[in-house]
Amino acid sequence: LTANDPENPLYQNWYGKALLDTGGVDEAAERFERAVKLSGEQGRPFAGVHGNLATAYAILQRPDDAIREYETALRLAAEP
Repeated sequence: LTANDPENPLYQNWYGKALLDTGGVDEAAERFERAVKLSGEQGRPFAGVHGNLATAYAILQRPDDAIREYETALRLAAEP
């Protein structure tokens, strides 16, 4: 899917989740970062990708980044 539509943030997020689930944490974080960037550029930020990025950052021992992304995810989830 990402090859067919690399600008789709959902596809980047799904690919990142698959990588995260199979131990590819570094590459997963890169995919989640791309999904965050794309969704913001397209005016459709969503909480799930920020939460996934936060999880990847936590696994990578990047606590400040993880906290920032979790906070963003919570804020976005609370928006109507």
